[in-house]
Amino acid sequence: MLSFFLSMLPSEMCLQLLILQVWAFVKTVKPMQEGLRKVIERIEAGEDNASVQAERPLENASDLEPDRDEASREIVLSVQSREFEMTTLNLGIRAVGGAIGLWGIICSSKMLFYQLLSKFIFRSALNKGSITRNNSVSLVRWLLPFLAPASAPPYAKRIVAVFARLLLLFLPLPLLLSHNILKIPSITYTTQPKTSRSQSRLQRLKLDIYYHQKRLRKNAPVFMYIHGGGWVTGHRKFQSIPLLYQIARAGWLVVTINYRLAPRVRLFPEQIQDCKRAIAWIRENAHKHGGDGSNIVVCGDSAGGNLATLLALTANDPVLQPEECPDVDTSVLGCVNLFGVMDLMDSHDQYRDMDASGGFHKFIQKMVMKRKLSKHPEKFKKASPYWVIQEADREQPCPIMTIHGSIDTLVPVKDSQLFMQALADKRASALSPDPPNDVYVQLPNAHHAFNYLISPRTLWLGDAVTDFIEHIYNKQNAPSRHRL
Repeated sequence: MLSFFLSMLPSEMCLQLLILQVWAFVKTVKPMQEGLRKVIERIEAGEDNASVQAERPLENASDLEPDRDEASREIVLSVQSREFEMTTLNLGIRAVGGAIGLWGIICSSKMLFYQLLSKFIFRSALNKGSITRNNSVSLVRWLLPFLAPASAPPYAKRIVAVFARLLLLFLPLPLLLSHNILKIPSITYTTQPKTSRSQSRLQRLKLDIYYHQKRLRKNAPVFMYIHGGGWVTGHRKFQSIPLLYQIARAGWLVVTINYRLAPRVRLFPEQIQDCKRAIAWIRENAHKHGGDGSNIVVCGDSAGGNLATLLALTANDPVLQPEECPDVDTSVLGCVNLFGVMDLMDSHDQYRDMDASGGFHKFIQKMVMKRKLSKHPEKFKKASPYWVIQEADREQPCPIMTIHGSIDTLVPVKDSQLFMQALADKRASALSPDPPNDVYVQLPNAHHAFNYLISPRTLWLGDAVTDFIEHIYNKQNAPSRHRL
C-alpha cells in the first residue's frame, strides 16, 4: 500500500503542500507580526522610557548612548531580534514556496505528458489490432465547430481537437456526459440464495440500464458491465460511470449488474453463474428496452475483468451454465478486460514479487475461493482465464481487449501480459485465416482504477473501447446487413 500512495503522491503533492504553506503562514507569521506590532506600539507610546530609541532606526545596539536605561537597551535588542527572525522566516517561506511551485510545475508537466501520450498509445494498439477508429462518441465534436471553422485543414482540426479535449477538463463534464442519458434503475434479473450454505435466505440481484434518449439505435447492441471490488465489495452504481455514459452516447444499450459477493458465495462457480444469469435475462428481455439480446459485449474492471473474461472463455460451458436455464446461449460478441486478475494460481510469481508476504494468496484462498490451493488446484485453474485459455479442448474465444496501467500495485501488469501472450498462442495454434481482433493496451504511469475519475485519458479510453466494440459488432453483423 505504501507504493500505492507514493505513486499517487505527485498528482496530489501540490495541493497538499500549498495548504500546508498557507497553514504555516497563518499559524506562524501572522501571530509573530501581531506580537511585534504590539511591542512597537508600546515603544512608540513611550513605555519604559524608550520611545525615542524605538522610533530611531538602529544599526547596532552599541549605538545607544551609555546613559540610557538598561530596560530600554533590552527592549531595543528584543525588537532587533524579532525583526531578524521575521526577515529570516519570510525568506525561508519564500524559498519553500518557490520549491513547491517548481515541484508543482514538474508534476503537472509529467501528468500532462502521460495524459497526452495515452491518446497515441490507444491509437497504436487499435491499429495493431486492425480496429477501425471511428471516435463516434467523442465529446470534442461539440467543441470543434466553435474552435475550428469547417474550412480549416485536417491537421489544424486535429491540433484543435487535442486542446479541446483538455478544455473539457474545465467544463462540467458529468453534466455533458450524462446529457440525454436516461436510466432505468434496480431491475431484478434473478433471485438466488444469499449464501452458498443456506437456501432459505434469498437475495434479489439487480441491474441498471442506461441509454441515450436520442441516439439509441433500433435493436441496439448491448454492453454489459461487471463492477470490480476484489469479489468482496463494489456496486453497479458507482464504478466506471464515464465509460458507461460514453458507450450509451454511441447508441448502445448499457446494462450494469450486481452479483453476489464473497465470502458469502465463491467466485467459482457462484459468481460466474450470476453473470451468466444476467446474460440470460438480457437475451430474453433486451427487446423490451430497445436492445438486441443476440449482440452482447461484456466488460469488467479488476475482479469484474476476471468475471468478464471468464464469460468470454466459457461460453455455454455445461459446468457453469445456470441450473434454471441450462440451455440458454451465454456466448458474447466480445470482451473488454480492464486490469482484471487473470491468474489466481500466481504461476509466474507476479503477485508474490509484488507482495512477498503472500497476502494475495491468503486473500484468494480464505475470502474468494474459500478453498485451499493445495487441495483444489483444479478449481483455481477454472477461475483463472490464463489457465482456461490453455485448455486443449477449449474453442477459440471471442475478441478480447485488455487495458492495464504500468504502475498498478494491486493487479500487476505482468498478469495481463502473460494472459495476452497465452491468448496469442491460442490464436496461432488455430491457423485461422481471419483471427479475431484482440487488442492489448499498456498505459504508462496509470494505476489501478485510473478510469474512475474523468480525465483526458479516461475519455480516450472510452473512445478506444467504443471503437473496439463497434468494430466487432459491425464485423459480426456485416453479412446479414449485406443480404438485406
